[in-house]
Amino acid sequence: EFLSVYNLDHKTAHLQPRGLTNRNTRCYINATLQALLTCPPFFNLMRSVQFKLKNRNNRGQQKTQTPILESMVQFIGEFQQLSIKNGRTTQQQRQATSVATQETPDTGPAFEPSYVYKILPAFEEGRQEDAEEFMSYLLNGINDEMIELIKMSKSNISNGETQAEVDVIDNNNEWKEVNGKHKMVTRRTVMEKTPLSEIFRGQLRTRTVKNGENEPTENIEPFFTLKLDIEKAKSVREALDMLVNKDTLEGLTCPKTNRELDAYQQVTIDELPYVLLLHLKCFEYKQQKLTKIVKNVEFSVDLKIEPRKCKFYCLI
Repeated sequence: EFLSVYNLDHKTAHLQPRGLTNRNTRCYINATLQALLTCPPFFNLMRSVQFKLKNRNNRGQQKTQTPILESMVQFIGEFQQLSIKNGRTTQQQRQATSVATQETPDTGPAFEPSYVYKILPAFEEGRQEDAEEFMSYLLNGINDEMIELIKMSKSNISNGETQAEVDVIDNNNEWKEVNGKHKMVTRRTVMEKTPLSEIFRGQLRTRTVKNGENEPTENIEPFFTLKLDIEKAKSVREALDMLVNKDTLEGLTCPKTNRELDAYQQVTIDELPYVLLLHLKCFEYKQQKLTKIVKNVEFSVDLKIEPRKCKFYCLI
């Protein structure tokens, strides 16, 4: 029930710095954890869940089957919040915050979040992994566990009866939208909302138009990380523009005449998340080999994506 009614808290938390011990190739995990730690709505969500878990454990209840969520709650609990004195004006608080960020507070002891490593299904010592894959695994795992908790909360009613479960994902959700004289077939992947999805999940709309057919097709799908090709892009802005360009489709034929059709496909960002995660694809497959793209990619602090203005805050 707590997850169903939770409101995001965007207040910045000032934390005592603590280092994470890197062993072998685990730096990609630690870098991702440090990035999530600096995200205010994520930190505050995990801290709120931590208080709920403490209350539940104090009542002697068994732990739920949420190992990924609980490992992140444990990680967040390793960091102590620095207090800022109250009773000041808003301007004075901003000045105090500025000074606090410029001065280096005493650091806490470094530690190794081994309990996070244990949740990885296929972690191998000495093997280099990908930070985006770990980020996606973490966010999808926490989101799935939250969905299960929400479903359990809805099914547990006071008289002991069980409510009918609702499918979380409905891939057959299709309808026709009428726009003037034209019809459009839209397929939408419907996913249940969680506090985590309110922070990180956006939506992409992929439109396919075939000349000779009256009904364009649109697919709307959710994403946690927005993947950008950087092979031909000099900047993040260019990579985003390339993402939404029209791409010509080849090899499509008309089922009635068997003639090749002129067709194109275009991707647009249908819904921006509160925190947008951009994945710069630094690897490509050429001649059945995986090649790393080594180049400079420019990015600015401010990024305009209609109708929002995004501000850069972290790079992994």
